[in-house]
Amino acid sequence: MTERMALAGYQFVASVDPADEVDSIPGQESTESTEFAVVGGGWVDPGFSVLPPDPFDTAHVPGVVLQGAFAQGRRNVLQSFAFDNRAQQIYVMQVLPNNVRLSGESGPVPYAHRRAGGDLLCSRMDLNGRVLDFMYLRRFGHGTSFGVVPKAGGGVDLWLEGVPRGGDPTTSPARPPEATAVATTPYEPWSSTTNKAVDGDDASRVRLFHPLPGKTFVAPSIDPTTNRICLATRVGPAHSDRLYTYYLYDLDKARTGTWTPVARASFRHAYPQGLLSLGRYIYHWTGSPTADNAYLTTASWDTGEIVQRTFFPRVPADDQIREAEGLAAWLPGGDTARGVRLCFGFGTGRTGADRAITVKYVPDPTGTSLEARVLVDWQVVSPAAGVDTRAQPLRARLISLAGNRYLHMSGTVTLAEESVGLRHIGTLPAELRPSRLIVTNCPRNHRSGHSVCRVELRPDGGVYADGATRERPISWVQFDNVSTAWA
Repeated sequence: MTERMALAGYQFVASVDPADEVDSIPGQESTESTEFAVVGGGWVDPGFSVLPPDPFDTAHVPGVVLQGAFAQGRRNVLQSFAFDNRAQQIYVMQVLPNNVRLSGESGPVPYAHRRAGGDLLCSRMDLNGRVLDFMYLRRFGHGTSFGVVPKAGGGVDLWLEGVPRGGDPTTSPARPPEATAVATTPYEPWSSTTNKAVDGDDASRVRLFHPLPGKTFVAPSIDPTTNRICLATRVGPAHSDRLYTYYLYDLDKARTGTWTPVARASFRHAYPQGLLSLGRYIYHWTGSPTADNAYLTTASWDTGEIVQRTFFPRVPADDQIREAEGLAAWLPGGDTARGVRLCFGFGTGRTGADRAITVKYVPDPTGTSLEARVLVDWQVVSPAAGVDTRAQPLRARLISLAGNRYLHMSGTVTLAEESVGLRHIGTLPAELRPSRLIVTNCPRNHRSGHSVCRVELRPDGGVYADGATRERPISWVQFDNVSTAWA
């Protein structure tokens, strides 16, 4: 379901200069909020020129990169992911698992201490979901977002959080730390011979940058189409004001220590589970493990305006836990930006069980396919009391065409007693229920021939026919013509 700027759910705040942010502003405490607010306009350098020029349509029916895959830490939820577009591989970041003992440690370390200390596990996987190798990283951050940059001589560098602060293993769950710097280190697979991790304060293996001194929640992501690095930051406690500022830099210059922003924008929103700059737009991924509140929001770097906001509702087939985790750009063509895909992830599973990884994508806005796909095949619509479907069973299915979802129905119902007013016809299966009211028209009986009635398809699954009067009651309704946009 897509919301536009004029709809409810957006709060526009008086414009402020990001430089005027204060350290702590009392605000809402809930992490379940779906509110997304613009705080001041965007700003970009006049020389900011990028492709693709258009934003992704996040309401497009997504394709699948990985479904039900497992990284090295099977019991740990996905935190974020990134692509090596040259090798066509995916890197997955998790908190370092429970009770792992690395070289130099006195014994196995509990998960709470790993989480609070900023210890991470990065798995390198192929696009079939097979783990190729992995590495351990200590004292980096929570893994909220990171980037993978191929090196000229082979291999990749990881750009991730660094110098973590504020973790607490005594809370329940353990409070993760927040980074205060940007770190970069080569990806080096773990060796059973040495059993070592890369330590965040090891200057021989890790470079640290402090482009935003005094800021917390420094989380990087990389736009491979423009060779720019985006940093998310926040001033104040994580769940109070929820005010985040995003900065965009040239990656080549950042490597040399020159961190001069080419764009900046501020927003107030829930804790970000993923962030990504692509072209002239910035994408935010929010949502919590058990609430039905996964939103992908698109904002303009130029104006700071929210261009699109898409809700990804839970469906009955979803696991008990389904948490929005990670955004990344995937270039299926390798180093060319043509065909770029906006990918978003979910960490899924059940309490006490392994945590699977699902990664889906929205295709290049210039390359929408006209392909038709069946998303949910024909399912029987359960008839209400007094509704007969024996002549032609009432059914429904869901398809996608050119990235849009359509609900099809077929069948004819007859009523045991002629209906007057609103009549309950049946109930859609759970996977076919829309997120909003859908209204269409269907043929019905009429004393002088055929007529039409209003048909309502409701979010609770109810199918209703309306429009009958005492003079013109309804005794049958035909649904074969139903082909309606579905969200």
